[in-house]
Amino acid sequence: KVKCAFCKQETEEEAAGGVNPNQDDQANEGGEVQDEETRAMLAKILDFLRLTNRISAEDVANQYLCDPCLDKTSKILEDEQSTVDREIQIVKDRQKTLDVDFATVSVKLGYKREETDEVLRARLAELEAQEEAQKQRMVELVEKQLALEKEEAKFWEDLNRFEKKLMDNEEKNATAEKRGQYLERELERLVKFNVLSEVFVITTDEENGLINGLRIGVLKDLQNIFWDETNAAFGQIVFLFAYAYARFEVPSQGERTFDVKGSQSRVNNFPVYYDPQTKEVDTGMFNKGLRELLRCMVELHEHVRRLHEKGTSENLFYPVELPAKIAGQLIEFNQSRAQDWTLAMKSFLVNVKQLLTLFGEVDRQQLKRHSESPPVC
Repeated sequence: KVKCAFCKQETEEEAAGGVNPNQDDQANEGGEVQDEETRAMLAKILDFLRLTNRISAEDVANQYLCDPCLDKTSKILEDEQSTVDREIQIVKDRQKTLDVDFATVSVKLGYKREETDEVLRARLAELEAQEEAQKQRMVELVEKQLALEKEEAKFWEDLNRFEKKLMDNEEKNATAEKRGQYLERELERLVKFNVLSEVFVITTDEENGLINGLRIGVLKDLQNIFWDETNAAFGQIVFLFAYAYARFEVPSQGERTFDVKGSQSRVNNFPVYYDPQTKEVDTGMFNKGLRELLRCMVELHEHVRRLHEKGTSENLFYPVELPAKIAGQLIEFNQSRAQDWTLAMKSFLVNVKQLLTLFGEVDRQQLKRHSESPPVC
């Protein structure tokens, strides 16, 4: 069986008829022989049908057309050929018309050709000049653009550096602000804190006055004096007065010297210590040292009271009568009235504690003024 490439019908090969280029040259039903020319015609028809999408490439592979399809497709091919021939003739006619029109135009414009050439050359030169100017302008614009790009890059670099510096400054400001808050809290704490009262702790009991736990005078129920402890207490008082004179720059009548040596301290070269057993210092020299201590207390009180912002007129708790009385009792030591001397020294320490409070107030006032004053650049 063979299959027609056009109508797709199958027939027996012996009764099929039509044209099959795969068959050897032999007689068909009409007695004619299929030669090379016939097969070439069939191949041409099949290619035409494939190119016009009437059959597929697989159908072309059959290479067979039955007689009805061969006649039909031959007619189609002839019609298509005729259409193409007509279109070719139309194109040729149009070409002839265009040739005539071109020749006519050439004749009409022939007398202006030279003039037109001059105009075109001038116009061309003008355009070339404009092109050169545009190129120069383009070069200038490119250079300007490069300069702007450099400036922009520098701008962004400066901006990034500025932002980084700004961030660093903000961090520093934040740190400084935290540090300032901490210092304010510390300042507030220091304003409320009396350093001297913490260093020199003065207390009293029924009979004695104490400084940093050291008693001065006769001990209760023992009726005797531990001079090592008493002398150490006097050393603490001399140390406190020496600091206060220097801290508040106290002026004094005559020279004030403090020789701070613990339990063997002196004021204006007078001993403020005593031990009747060793007899290293007699009572007269010891009492002169005590009178110097009393005078120092009065000078400190008067000077620091003037330094106080409010100019306080507060007097000492126990009145002092120079050269040697406090609260109506002698500050000078006498073994026969050791108990009265102990009470006098207790009053002395109470006044010293009052001085410590006054020292603290002046210190806080000065610290506050310093914190409120503008910084010196």
